[in-house]
Amino acid sequence: MKETAVPLQTALEELKRQAAQGEVVHNDDTSMRVLSLDRDADISPERTGVFTSGLVWICQQRRIALYFTGCKHAGENLAEVLKQRSAELPPAIQMCDALSRNVPKLVETGQFTQGKPIAWAAGLMWRTRMLLSRIGAPLATD
Repeated sequence: MKETAVPLQTALEELKRQAAQGEVVHNDDTSMRVLSLDRDADISPERTGVFTSGLVWICQQRRIALYFTGCKHAGENLAEVLKQRSAELPPAIQMCDALSRNVPKLVETGQFTQGKPIAWAAGLMWRTRMLLSRIGAPLATD
């Protein structure tokens, strides 16, 4: 399988570069069970969780979906993609739940990646609460 992945790496890197230029990103992750996983060298051995992160970018009316499976959370994977964002572009809009691990931060500064902040969709929270209050009863068992 590794032999097959090598030629596709160039295409993946180009998709990441194009996605980083997008206007809106939706991101989240979920825990994942895998039989074996090569750990990233920059991840502490104390971190034992494995996650599949999904980043869906809207870029000039196109959607680019990127998936990552590993020890990094969605925000960490998003930070890696954002390193390729052009400095001339305005901040992207991030749509995600309120978990802190969804926010891309640099460890050194606590700031968003390379000084390119992601604009939060602040008005979304009250709309979400309104929607959940209307459909909450059927979801109460979940």
